[in-house]
Amino acid sequence: MGIGEVLQQFCDNLKITNGESISYPYRRITNQLNRTFFGYENDTYHSIYTGSI
Repeated sequence: MGIGEVLQQFCDNLKITNGESISYPYRRITNQLNRTFFGYENDTYHSIYTGSI
């Protein structure tokens, strides 16, 4: 297996296949924090994804 094939396999392994199972709890937590600290319901304000996406 050459370096190109190894790199391709590595990149293929990084693909996210369960995006909804990650984003759903993230949106729920963001919405709850906005309700508690800012008094409104919104699942995108005051949020940012960090790390490898």
